[in-house]
Amino acid sequence: MNTKLPEDDSVTVGFFRRLLSRPITVLMVVLAMIGTSLIAAMRIPIEMMPSGFADGSIVVVVPWAGANPNEVEQRIVKPLEEELGTLTGVSHMHAVSSEGMGRVILQFPGTFDMDEAYAEVADRVERVRPKLPREADRVTMRRWTAADTPVLWCGVLYPGEIRDRAQEIFSEVLQPRLEAIDGVAAVNMNGLEPRSVRILLDEEQVKSNRVDIGALVRRLQSDNISAPVGDLDEAGSRYIVRIDGRFQSLEEIEDFPVRPGLRLGEIGRVIQVRSAPDDFFRVNGRYGLGVSINKETSANTFEVCQRLTEVIEKDLPADPVLGQFEYSVFWNEGETVETSLRNLIEDAVIGGAIACAVLMLFLRRLRFTMLIALSIPFSVLATLIWLYFSGDSFNLFSMMGITISIGMLVDNSVVIVESIFQRREQGQDLQTACTKGPADMVLAVVTATLTTVVVFLPLIFMSEDRNARVFTTSIGVPLCVALMSALVLAIIIVPVASRYLIRGGHRRRAGGQSKRRRPLLPWLDGMKNSMPRLVAWSLNHRFAAATLALAFLFSGQLASAGNQFDPTSLSGFGGQLTVQFEFSSNTDLYQAEEEVLQMEETLMGPLRQEIGNPDIGVAFNRNGGEIYLWHETDVALEEREAIFASLEQKLPKSARTEFKFEGSFSKQNVKDEEWLRIQIEGPESQRVQAIAAQVRELARQVPEFEEIAEDQQAAREILVNLDRERMQQVGTSSVQVLGIIEWALRGTMISRFETARGDVPIIMEFDEEENPDRNRLQELAVAWFGSGAELPLSNFALFEHRRSPDSIYRKDGQTMEVVGIKPEGKNLQRNAAMLNQIMNQVEMPEGYRWNQEGGWTGFQEDMKELQQAFTLAVVLVFFLMGLLFESLILPFSVLITIAFAVVGAQWAFRLTGQPVDLVGMIGMIVLAGVVVNNGIVLVDRILRLQGQGLNRAEAVVQGVRDRIRPVLMTAATTITGLLPIALSEPQGNSFSFKSLAIGVSGGLAITTFFTLWVVPLLYTLLEDLGNILSREVGQRLLGRYPHKNPKPTPAATAMPGTQARAAPDLHDLG
Repeated sequence: MNTKLPEDDSVTVGFFRRLLSRPITVLMVVLAMIGTSLIAAMRIPIEMMPSGFADGSIVVVVPWAGANPNEVEQRIVKPLEEELGTLTGVSHMHAVSSEGMGRVILQFPGTFDMDEAYAEVADRVERVRPKLPREADRVTMRRWTAADTPVLWCGVLYPGEIRDRAQEIFSEVLQPRLEAIDGVAAVNMNGLEPRSVRILLDEEQVKSNRVDIGALVRRLQSDNISAPVGDLDEAGSRYIVRIDGRFQSLEEIEDFPVRPGLRLGEIGRVIQVRSAPDDFFRVNGRYGLGVSINKETSANTFEVCQRLTEVIEKDLPADPVLGQFEYSVFWNEGETVETSLRNLIEDAVIGGAIACAVLMLFLRRLRFTMLIALSIPFSVLATLIWLYFSGDSFNLFSMMGITISIGMLVDNSVVIVESIFQRREQGQDLQTACTKGPADMVLAVVTATLTTVVVFLPLIFMSEDRNARVFTTSIGVPLCVALMSALVLAIIIVPVASRYLIRGGHRRRAGGQSKRRRPLLPWLDGMKNSMPRLVAWSLNHRFAAATLALAFLFSGQLASAGNQFDPTSLSGFGGQLTVQFEFSSNTDLYQAEEEVLQMEETLMGPLRQEIGNPDIGVAFNRNGGEIYLWHETDVALEEREAIFASLEQKLPKSARTEFKFEGSFSKQNVKDEEWLRIQIEGPESQRVQAIAAQVRELARQVPEFEEIAEDQQAAREILVNLDRERMQQVGTSSVQVLGIIEWALRGTMISRFETARGDVPIIMEFDEEENPDRNRLQELAVAWFGSGAELPLSNFALFEHRRSPDSIYRKDGQTMEVVGIKPEGKNLQRNAAMLNQIMNQVEMPEGYRWNQEGGWTGFQEDMKELQQAFTLAVVLVFFLMGLLFESLILPFSVLITIAFAVVGAQWAFRLTGQPVDLVGMIGMIVLAGVVVNNGIVLVDRILRLQGQGLNRAEAVVQGVRDRIRPVLMTAATTITGLLPIALSEPQGNSFSFKSLAIGVSGGLAITTFFTLWVVPLLYTLLEDLGNILSREVGQRLLGRYPHKNPKPTPAATAMPGTQARAAPDLHDLG
C-alpha cells in the first residue's frame, strides 16, 4: 500500500528549492542562450524550401531531331523499356514518344535510395546506347531536387542588327561571367542558337562522281575517334598509349579523302554555323535570351541572389561589351524568400501580440504577463540554435512551424504561474509558493508537452512519400523544439523569475482567502460559477449528460457531409503567371512565329494595362510554348482568376493554336486534381483509342460533367511502302534506301567536333536551302554504283497519306491513353461514383484495363496513410497518460477530447467553407496532441484533490473550479495565435496553411468547453468501471472479494504522494 511522502521531502520540491537558490546560474544560462542564438541568426542559411525535397522519379530523355512519334517509339522508347524494365524497385514506368524526342519516366517508392537508383539507371542507359540511332547520341538523365530550382531568372534583349555577334558574346562572355559569381553552380540560356559543323554536299557533284554516301558516312564516323589502346613500360615509367584521330580543324575535314584523287571539299563545303534553336524566347515583343541561374547546394540563397542582382543591375550595364544589352530580372528567389518570411514573421508577431493581450486580460498583472510572454522569443531563439547546429536552414516551412506554435508556447508558463498564484492565495509565503506551486504541476506540464511532440513522430517516420516526410519534418521539428524550449523556460526560469517579480505578501480575508482585485472579465467569474454547477448537475444526471455529449459527436456526420475535399493545397512557389499553348501538328517555325506575333500584338495593347501592366515573355517552338506574365508584386488569388478570364476572352482565336489556361487538361500533369483522369491501358494502340473514344462519348451524356477533354490532334505523315521485289532486281536493300532518304531530308550526324567551349555535332546533308516536299521525295534519285543506273524512289515505292498520333503514351510496357473529365464540383467521392457508373458500361477486352489516376483514389491513398499516423499518434498519447496516471482506464477520460476536437474542426471547415485538404488533415493530427493538454492538467488536479482527502464529487467540482482559468487562458492564447493564419488569404502561388489554422483553432475552441464538462463526467464513469472490473477480476482469479483484503485501485493510486481510498459510493453521485 502506497504511503504519502512529506511534500518537503519530495524530489520535485527539492529540485525547485535548489533552483531558487541559484538565480545567477539561471541568468547565465539565459545570457549564454541569447548569445548563441545571435550567432546562429547571423549565420544560418536562408532558403525557400528545405534541401530534402526531391522527386521520386528519374527521367531519361533522348532527343532525335526530325523523327516522328512512331520512329521514336520503335527505335528509342522500346529499347529503353526493355533494358530499364529489368531494374528492381521500379513502381511504374511511363514513356512518351513525341516528335523529335523520347522520354521514359521511372517512378520509385518513397523509401527507395534514389542515389542507388540513379546509378543503376545510368548503367542500363549505357548498355542500351549501341542500340539507339547514331543521331540520338545525347541521352540525358534528370532527377529533380530542390537544388535544381533556379534562384534567378532574367531576360537579355539585344538589337536585331547584331544578332550573330550577340550569340557569340552570350556564350563566350556573358555565361562565363555569371558562372564566376560566388555561389553560382550553372547558368542555362534559353534561346541560344546551337553551333554545329555542316558538311554541305553538292548533289550534282555527288552524282557525277558516283559517290557512295553510305560508305563515306561510315568512313567519316570511324576515322574521327580518340581512344586509349594500351600502355608501355620504359625505364621504370608507365606510359598510356592513346590514338587521337579526331579532326582538328575545318580544313582537315575538307581534305578528307573520299577516294584517291577526290577530296571531300571538291564535292561540298564545310562550315561552322549557328542553327535555329529548338526554342525561341521573346520579351515584351522583342527576341531575347532567357537566362536561368542555379546556385550551389551549400550556398545561401539570399546572399547569392543579392550578388546576382548587383551584377545584373550595376556591373553588366557598365561593362563596355555587355552594356549594349538590356537586362530584366523576372524571378528572384531571394526577394520571394524575403517577402514570404516577412509575411510569416508578421503573422507570428501579430499572433504573439494578441496572445499577450489575452494573457493581460486574464492575469491583469503586467509583470507576469511579460514573464509568460517571454516564452515566445525564448523558444524562437532556441529553435534558431537547433536549426543552425543541426545543419538545417531557415526556410518557409521551419518558420511556419514556429508560427503555428506561437499560441502554444505560453501554455506551460501559464499553468506554472497559475499554480504559484493559487499557493499565494492560500496564504503561503513567497518561497514556498514558488517551490511547491511548480512542483505540483511539473509532471502534468511535461506530459502535456510530450503529447504534442509525439504526434509528429508518426508523420515524420511513417510516410512512404519522401517529400511528405520532408514537409512534416521541416514543420514538426521546429515546432517541437519550440515547445520543448518553452517547457524548459516554464520549469527553470519562470519559478526563479516569479520569486523576484512577486513583491510583498497577500492580505488574507476572513476565512483564509486572500484579497483579489475586481474582475476585469465578468464573464470569466460567471464561467467559474456556472461550469462547476453544470459539472455537479452532470454527476447527478450522468445518463442525460452523456446523451447530450454523444448527440454532439454524432453531429459530426452532418458537418462532414457538407465539407469538400481538396487535395490540391500543396501548390508550388513563384509569382509568375503562365499560360500554355499548343500548335497543331505539322506547324513549322515560320507559322509558329506568325502565331506568336499575333498573340504579342494583343498582349502589348490595351490588354496589358487591364491585366496589371506586367512584363510579358513568350517561349515557343514548333509544337507550342508558354506565355509568362511577371508582375512587380504578388498577385492575389481573385486577381489571378480575373487575369486568366481576360486572357481567355481576348487572346486571338486561331485554328492552329490551342491555349491551355489554368484548369485546362494536360495528360502529363498528374497533379491537376480539377480533372478526373482515366487511364486506359492495353497492347494495341488502336483498340485503346477506340475504348477512350467510347468513354468520352458516355461522359458527354452526364450533365454533372462540365467538360470532356478532346482527343489530341493527329499528325499528317507520308508512309513509304517499299517494293522488295523491285529493290532486289536493281540490287539494293531497305537499309540503303532508308539511309538515302534520311540524308536527303534531314541529313545525318557523323560525329562530334571539339571546340574550346565543348564539342559540337558534325552533320552531313545536301546543300539545299528549300524545304523538301512530296515531289522532291518521289523524284529522289537512288544510284547503284556498281551498274551506274539511277532510278527515282517512286519507281519501287508507294506513298500513302495517313494520320499518326501527335504523341504516343505508354505505361509499364503497354500503350496508354488518358481521358480527361472535368466535373462541376470537388466532391471527390461523388465524382468517383459517377465515374464508376460510366466505366461499368464499357466492356474491357481481355488484356485491357482502366484505373483512375489521382482524384478520389489518390486522396484515399493519402488519407489511409494519414489515418494510420493519426491512430499511432493517439496510441502514443495514451501511453504517456498511462505513465502519468498509472492507470489503464483514466487516460480514456482525456482521449475522448480528441473525438470532440475532430467534430469541432469539421464544423469549423463547414461554417467557414474551407475545403479539407492534406494540410488540414495534418492539422487534425496536430490537434490530437494539443487538445489533451488541458484534460491532463484537469485530471491531474482532480487526483491531487482526492489525495488530499476530498471525496470524488467534491474533488471533481473543485478541480474544474481550480483549473478553469488556466484552461481558458491556454486555449485562448493558442486560438488567437493562429488567427492571423486562419484569416489570411494565399497570395499567388504561395503556400497556404489556412486549413490547418482553421482546423486547429476551431477544434480547440469546441474542445475547451467539452474538456471542462465531459472529461470530469467520463472520469467518474471510467473510475467506476475500473472498480467493477477490479472486483470481477478479483472474484474470478483470486476466488475472493476485494473487500476481504482491500487494495487501492489503479485510479486511486494514480499520482505519487496520494493515499489509498475506498471506491466511491455510486448513490452519492446519482
